Amino acid sequence: MRSTKFVVLLTALGAMAVASLFATYRLSDRYFLDETAEQGRASLNLHAENIRRLLARYQSLPRVYAKNPHVRALLRSPANQALTNTVNGHLSEWNLLTGAADTYLLDRTGRAIAASNWDDPITFVGNDYSYRPYFKDALQTRLGRFFALGTASEKRGYYFSYPVRSGPDILGVMVVKVGVERIETELFTSPDEVFVTDAEGIILMAGHPQWRLKTLAPLSEPARTRIAINRQFDLSALEPVGEFAVGLNDADGQVVTASPNRISVGPSRFLHLSMPMTIEGWRLHILVNVGFAKAQTLTVMPP
Repeated sequence: MRSTKFVVLLTALGAMAVASLFATYRLSDRYFLDETAEQGRASLNLHAENIRRLLARYQSLPRVYAKNPHVRALLRSPANQALTNTVNGHLSEWNLLTGAADTYLLDRTGRAIAASNWDDPITFVGNDYSYRPYFKDALQTRLGRFFALGTASEKRGYYFSYPVRSGPDILGVMVVKVGVERIETELFTSPDEVFVTDAEGIILMAGHPQWRLKTLAPLSEPARTRIAINRQFDLSALEPVGEFAVGLNDADGQVVTASPNRISVGPSRFLHLSMPMTIEGWRLHILVNVGFAKAQTLTVMPP
């Protein structure tokens, strides 16, 4: 009888020890994950600031260029070849000085009548861009903003546009396209996995090359229709990224498995964090590797 009580006591003590060990593990794990999250949010804010700062360098350019007297004169006399040559030269020079991807001028119908790439085989001159939202926004006297794949260049970029005015009349629209290469170089060299999605869950920019222009979930039919009308992206390429993404827009704080952009590194566990970029209509995401947090948790456990 005494032996049986002793066994029960030992079993109870063992169960309490296991429970205590498990509780210690859970508390430690939560503590180090919270630390990881805090560091991740600081990185998110830094990346958001860097992206906004780069875009801000180009935001005012269409407004400045729209005030150029040669630009206004060409919109009034689009058949004037001397004016066309002058404006093409200005756009090429401005584009080179600012490092923009492209700079071009649209008339009131949306046709490009001058462009920084006027002498390239893929020049925009003569192309119709009336379907682009940035053109429609500028006609409504608003600063246009739009992220899309170039229909001529087939390169992604962020477009700023602004109306060219003469008094109350809108003569045309000035457009500046910002490339994504510099942004993605910074994202690629980050120790974390960082990417930007739009309201549809399309990955616009990412450090991971294989995630670019993929989606977090299958696109709805209304979204596919909007993309087609705006000729924003190649719909056939907009497939779910797959490995971690379903529902990720609503899964802030979730630990997910993903393959990082370092070829030598296999699938890892990451803490997903995100924040809105309201002005652009985007969401910035970061996947922070939780391997170090897990290792720290193990170091505080009793031997």
